[in-house]
Amino acid sequence: MNFTHWRYFVLIEKDLEKTSRYIEICEDNYSTYSNQIAHSLMASASEFDVLAKSICEKLNPTGTHGSINQYFETINAFAPDVLGTEISLPRFGISFSPLGDWKKGEPPGWWTAYNKVKHHRDTEFKMANLCNLLGSIGSLLIICAKFYHLEKAAEIGSDIAVSSALSDLDGSVGLVQLPSNWYYEW
Repeated sequence: MNFTHWRYFVLIEKDLEKTSRYIEICEDNYSTYSNQIAHSLMASASEFDVLAKSICEKLNPTGTHGSINQYFETINAFAPDVLGTEISLPRFGISFSPLGDWKKGEPPGWWTAYNKVKHHRDTEFKMANLCNLLGSIGSLLIICAKFYHLEKAAEIGSDIAVSSALSDLDGSVGLVQLPSNWYYEW
């Protein structure tokens, strides 16, 4: 199995850890914005886009998957568990559901921020803030885990538990974490 996407996620997560040396990850700082946060937001949201499209093509090969709204239709129909998944940053006492506000015709707030920063950085730069970055990275972790779950199931020819699929990854639990039942028990 190719772990390119997982390794890219780990790099993005390491950037978040470096950022946490200068900006404490807490609710008081959610509106803090910077060039580094913008850079990490662009990388994590773009990778989310790549993986979400790939997942949709696996789940519904005959569907149309050209936009975030079309991704929602497929993910909601074939993998709705993704939408309510909660992630945590235990070191900072934070947990939330980064895809919890994703609805038909209404992308997650961090996705809207990503697009505003991408297309209107001169006027929307404040949207490149810590809150939107955490939403984007948390969503990327969820979608990356689902991607490898589907990859492993296809490889062995039957559905398996998410924890079994994720056991092939490097085994480390990082700064941003999935629910404990998604991880393999060592």
